Amino acid sequence: MNKWEKLLSDKRDNQTNQQNQQNQQNQQNQLRSNFQRDFDRLIFTYSFRRLNDKTQVHTLPDSDYVRTRLTHSLEVSSVGRSLGVQVFRDCLADKNFISSADFSSIVAAACLAHDIGNPPFGHDGEAAIREWIKSPNCKLFAGIHNQNQRNDFLNFDGNAQGLRIITNLEKHNGNDGLSLTYATLATFVKYPSGSKYMSQNDINKRPGKYKKFGIFDSELAKYQQIAEHLGLKKLNDKNDVWQRHPLVYLVEAADDICYLVIDLEDAARLKIISTSIAKIFLEDLLKLDQNFVNLNLANDYEQLDFLRSKAINFLIANAAKNFIANENSLLNGEYEKSTLFDENINLWMQQVRKFSAENIYENAKAIKTDIMAFQILEELLTLFDNACYEFLQNKKQNKNDKISRKKYLILQVLPERFRPQENDDEYSCLQKILDFISGLTDFGAVKLYKELTAKILT
Repeated sequence: MNKWEKLLSDKRDNQTNQQNQQNQQNQQNQLRSNFQRDFDRLIFTYSFRRLNDKTQVHTLPDSDYVRTRLTHSLEVSSVGRSLGVQVFRDCLADKNFISSADFSSIVAAACLAHDIGNPPFGHDGEAAIREWIKSPNCKLFAGIHNQNQRNDFLNFDGNAQGLRIITNLEKHNGNDGLSLTYATLATFVKYPSGSKYMSQNDINKRPGKYKKFGIFDSELAKYQQIAEHLGLKKLNDKNDVWQRHPLVYLVEAADDICYLVIDLEDAARLKIISTSIAKIFLEDLLKLDQNFVNLNLANDYEQLDFLRSKAINFLIANAAKNFIANENSLLNGEYEKSTLFDENINLWMQQVRKFSAENIYENAKAIKTDIMAFQILEELLTLFDNACYEFLQNKKQNKNDKISRKKYLILQVLPERFRPQENDDEYSCLQKILDFISGLTDFGAVKLYKELTAKILT
């Protein structure tokens, strides 16, 4: 079997072989392919809609113009689809087992979901959770003795939470998970490793493609099944680390293209930086494009829109070119670089990242809202953790008396599926708390904080 054909399997998660065979037989009578259905299932989920009120860069922004995680994800998906079309034209156009529309739909769907696991307040939300786990306020963590499970929380990351959402927490036809195709799921997993890998390796010595982990202990067996079916090699028997699906590089490229270019545009619109600085950065990039012709529009924002459009098109073409040139090494899991871009473009990206970190992500207003994010999440997490801890202690000690009235009421705030049950342990209880907290929007977290603590944020 052709490697591409195996990697692009439309076998669905949570379906038996008989169900998958029936599904394939029905394809000829369906208006949408399995890969197109993946995209549609994701875009109609509650988890995806909540991204509209989750921080991309600017928490609780005053302007309606600025991007949220939702608009960012839609833009990344659009760029990912374009990358898929260009790669298909030169790598798979002569194959008859998949169409350009389906190939690009896989990339577009994975891009659509790439931030679906992010907690409220963006990366500061992730950091707040990790810091809280290590604090004395988190009582459940002390009762977890499996090191892999401990690593899940110590290194909590939205990428792993995203895989949990689409394979477990979201529902389709009453079943756990969205039952997406294996090709789309593997393309979604940007960091194909378990958290065990995080404790055994110096993070500064890892290549960029393995700087984080993307699979919780609870989803490891499922990903192992996916990887084996698609022929993705396990890179180390001692660690839960697999070869990346080659299309992951297109998803990562689409994300890099969007946030690096668009963060400059958003910052200029919000007057965090001047439009002239944003234009200079984009013009510096486009000097690398021999075909670029500058229109020099009179209106600053129209000129910025024009440069942003040209920069994205140039970066798409460059990433697609390098994917096509390295097709074999990508298929075999032997591609050594972390990105698909030329070195001079990588250098430009490094300069933008450095400038953005110093001038956009940590401006005066951002710092204040970041502190607020830590305060809100730490207090909410502590409230639910203490209530769940008392529930488990009563169960372990075979106490017939009920938990305190306050703890009981706190547990009632949790939706029923996130409340502790008789068969739960510390790991499952803590995971349920993080499932609930991660699903909150920025405003939802603020609202719940006010309601449960009687504090008013100013």
